[in-house]
Amino acid sequence: MSEQYAVVDLGSNSFRLLVAQRETDAPESGVRLRVVERIKDKVQLARGLRQGDIHPAAVARADVCLQRFAQRLSALDRSRIAVVGTHVLRAALDPEPVLRAARDHLRVPVRVLSGEEEAALVYRGVSRRDPVGSRVSRLVVDLGGGSAEIAWGEGHEPRRLASVPVGCVSLTEGFFEGRSVQVGFEATRAHLATALELLPAVSNDTEVIGTSGTVESVQTVLAANGWGDGLVTREGLDRLVQALFEGRWDNETGMLGLAPERVDIFPAGVALLDMIFRQCGIGAMRYVGAALEDGVLDEMVHGPMPGADPRELTVRGLQSDFRVDRAHAARVQSTALACFEAVAGSWFLDGSAPNPDWRALLLTAAALHEVGLAVGPRGHQRHAAYLLRHADMPGFSRREQDALTGLVRSHRRVMPGLTYAEFPLADRRLLRRLSALLRLSVILERGRVEGSAPRIFVAPDARGLETKAPSRAALRATAGQAVLEAGVDQGADWLRLALPAGWLASHPLSASELELEVAQLATAGITLEVVDRGI
Repeated sequence: MSEQYAVVDLGSNSFRLLVAQRETDAPESGVRLRVVERIKDKVQLARGLRQGDIHPAAVARADVCLQRFAQRLSALDRSRIAVVGTHVLRAALDPEPVLRAARDHLRVPVRVLSGEEEAALVYRGVSRRDPVGSRVSRLVVDLGGGSAEIAWGEGHEPRRLASVPVGCVSLTEGFFEGRSVQVGFEATRAHLATALELLPAVSNDTEVIGTSGTVESVQTVLAANGWGDGLVTREGLDRLVQALFEGRWDNETGMLGLAPERVDIFPAGVALLDMIFRQCGIGAMRYVGAALEDGVLDEMVHGPMPGADPRELTVRGLQSDFRVDRAHAARVQSTALACFEAVAGSWFLDGSAPNPDWRALLLTAAALHEVGLAVGPRGHQRHAAYLLRHADMPGFSRREQDALTGLVRSHRRVMPGLTYAEFPLADRRLLRRLSALLRLSVILERGRVEGSAPRIFVAPDARGLETKAPSRAALRATAGQAVLEAGVDQGADWLRLALPAGWLASHPLSASELELEVAQLATAGITLEVVDRGI
């Protein structure tokens, strides 16, 4: 028996497609993956990126590439296709044109990775392709078009992750275009001295792996010119840099051993690799032909790697730093999850399934909504927003961090009118919906004890409601449960919360806050109806 899986990497320099066959010939043989095709298209999404705006020409190149990929993927089960985005899509102010093209052509939601997630997945891809003993120390370096991902680990498990927003395409545009190679190189070195200053030195017993096209190209050029034999070394890099300075570089053809498609970004890539060698004290680096898509494929088939989720570590660390009541945060998370599942079909449907990113954002906001209490109870939602906006949050992109900031800022009291002003219009509406669910969850859990909030009934047919008439499933709900339904009526969002008979009377604090909540959500364009009756 065999089945195919695919991963699409929407990278800053290249879009990549990996198709692999999962083969389980016999029960005792376990799972075997065989790569059957790799396609790479030089889209250069980072080229022309100005003040967070993706250049229209780059969007057009992306669209053409995705149409090609779509033909190859047309016969595959959508559940076996993963699409991930990297630096440009997490840094852009409005990545929606590219995300929409990917959704339209591939019919799969795009998972925009944080830099740390990307580093962890690259490390995982290397570990699967080039396994080592559990006690072997490794440094894995991946140089992309817009960022550099670096992972330190032991064996198969990454221990420290870093992402630096410097890449071959962005450095080429910023420092090399219109300049000689030597002038561009020296300007790049000055910039990278600051950008890379926090990277630690590696120990002598650490194996250093490079995975990117830049590392492969440098290794090939060194070998072609007699400056290396299978490794990128400090001495070989020095000879390569000297050759670039001495005029052995041609802007049209590059130099001996270099593939034509790498000519335009090669000097910037050499400068970046050279500075990482210097900053980390690297003597030699070995190229391994693994990539981000290999790690994503492995995750699809084998599940998450234990200990490799930087988001969970970040949330736990912030809860500890700001003395969050974790038991109460877990209760709010549980209620928020039930609220989300109850209305996902009406409010968060993306294709054929709810978009998991919105769900994850809501749960993370619920886990962190009370971090501001460490400063003081008065206006603690504002304190929380400040802390999260300026916190170091490995695993979360800047865009995700901004969304979390808005969610915790608006989880109580007045709904701030400009909270999501910097987001695209479509995202603003979805974030306001998440705010409404978080606010209701906090109000329902005001007793701060297990069992105080009513259990939310999740109606299996509550999808895409257009009117405010109760659904049949809601009418069949078990007594003692609350029913939350949502929909859109003539373009306007609405929520209806039907509570068990007598619940409001026995929970007067929540009752008074729900009464105020009707007016608060109205300012966000959401109509809330609260019904006190048995269903």
